[in-house]
Amino acid sequence: MEPDLRPGADRQERIPRLVADAVAVGVRRLVLLSAYGVGHAADGHPLKAAEQAVRGSGVDWTVLQSDWFAQNFSESWLEPWPCPPGTGACRSSMPRTSPRSPPRR
Repeated sequence: MEPDLRPGADRQERIPRLVADAVAVGVRRLVLLSAYGVGHAADGHPLKAAEQAVRGSGVDWTVLQSDWFAQNFSESWLEPWPCPPGTGACRSSMPRTSPRSPPRR
């Protein structure tokens, strides 16, 4: 479950309500995937309220504030296709792969 980042009255209450309900039914540990720099975000940011709820829950908790994820797939399919000849528009540091072709070795 993620915080609803759209404006609205519920954005500050959704995760704190989930945390309270989880603790009430016996959850003993909470893990929140947050975002790097949330501590410096405005007080109205929904992830800030989520982190505060998890930290103040009274149970064991972990808050992950990752700023980079490693992945094992290529995003080259996001590039323009086909490449216009001579434009260099499809240059990438990643090898071009597609679901129909095996990865380069």
